[in-house]
Parts: sequence; structure tokens; C-alpha cells
Amino acid sequence: MILSGRHVGRANTNNNNTIRIELDSHADTSCVGSNVLVLREHTRIVNVSGFDPSAPSIQCKIVDCVVKFTSREDNQSHLLAINQAILVPDLEHCLLCPMQCRLNGVVIDECPKFLADNPTNSSHSITLNDSDDVAHPLHIPLRLHGVISYFDCEKPTLEEVEEERYPCYVMTATAPDWDPTDPTFGSQEDSMVDYRGRAVSKVGRSDDQWTTAGPGAPIKNDEGQDETPTWTLSEVSTQYDAADVLDADNFGDALESTVRVSL
Repeated sequence: MILSGRHVGRANTNNNNTIRIELDSHADTSCVGSNVLVLREHTRIVNVSGFDPSAPSIQCKIVDCVVKFTSREDNQSHLLAINQAILVPDLEHCLLCPMQCRLNGVVIDECPKFLADNPTNSSHSITLNDSDDVAHPLHIPLRLHGVISYFDCEKPTLEEVEEERYPCYVMTATAPDWDPTDPTFGSQEDSMVDYRGRAVSKVGRSDDQWTTAGPGAPIKNDEGQDETPTWTLSEVSTQYDAADVLDADNFGDALESTVRVSL
């Protein structure tokens, strides 16, 4: 099955065993080369084009793969699963699509530490949570190559994966099928601003916690335990995407946006 075209930028190449994993917000799907360990090939085929629209596109496979990351802090190794990625055999640097990662719950801070107002260990890093140990997330500090944020990995052996020698963290989801052209991404973002373009208040949670899963869905409290929100959406609130119009910040704007004046 051949799907619509995907767009990626140009990646540099290297000549050693290190795999540079670069963040690329212009790549609408994560891309990997032949230097990763492929665990599964999907039946889908995509047409891939680069930054030059006059250049011909190429057909590539969609794969699930893993790479091995070794922390500089404690020298411990971890497996990183990159699912539903485009396999470009000549690509020696992997390209991570930040949106594809974030939709899988991965926290990415792309602002370099030297540009942050109050840099911390979480600044300019990737944070992945372990469902079995939520108190100890994996922090991957990012480095800069020019203006490109990246971190280094290597290709694991099949034995390391099959024997589960290292904990495995999932960067991108295996399901549902990744579609970077899905119009709901844009509609969800548009629903987060009012008609003036200002950010709306998050629904009903004074402590700034919320969930996109809907009313009553569990969230994590400060101790990492499931907690059921106490808020509910009123009938009026459900008429406004992702906004609680009864919130003090939104009520006046909602009234103004629906006023009709006739002479």
C-alpha cells in the first residue's frame, strides 16, 4: 500500500558506529537508516521527498526499530524504540519528528540551555517515563551540532534486545497508524485559542493539570498514582472546543464572540 508523500530534510553523514539522532521539526515522520536494528517491516510504503521540490521522490518502507542509548551520567544503557519510522537506507543520521514523539507522551525541550532563562537538568533534553518506575524517568540531554539538537546512540545487537538486557523506552507509538497530514492536529491547536488568538484556560483544573482523554479519565498525581479528576463539562462548555467558557478568563470573550447586532 502506497501512502501520500512524506517530507524530510537533508541529513549529514558520518563514518563511525555512532548514530546521531537529530530533532527535525521539518520531518513530518521520523526517519532511520540502515544502521538501526529493524524489528518489523510494515506493509505500508510511502513516497519520500526532500527540501527540493524538483527532485524526484523515492518509495520507502515503514519500520519499527531500536537503538541503544548510553547515559553519560551513570554509563547505563537503554533501548529506545522508534516505531512507524521511514527507512531510508542511505541515511546515516536518524531524524526524530518531535510531534510524533510528543503524541506518545515524550517530553521534549528544544531550547538550548544557554538560551534558557533558568536552565535545569531538564532544559534542552528529552524525558521518557517508565510505566513500571514513574519516579525515575529517563533524561536524555541534548547537544548541538550547529543549530541542530541531537544525541548519540548506537545499534544494539539482536541478542541484547531478545534477552532484555536493558530497559526499553518507546519514543514513537506502534498504533494507531501515523498520519502527519491528519487535519485534527490543526483543529485541536485552533481550539486552544479564542477568536482573538489568545490562549484559552485549560478545562476546569485550578492546579493546571488536565487531560485530553476526556472527563473522568485518570491522570498522574505528584506521587505518580492514578487520580480521577473531579471536574465535569457543562452542556454550555461542550459547545466550545477544549475551553471552559464559564471560566472567568473566557466568559466575556465567549459572549462577545456570539453577539449579533442588527439595526
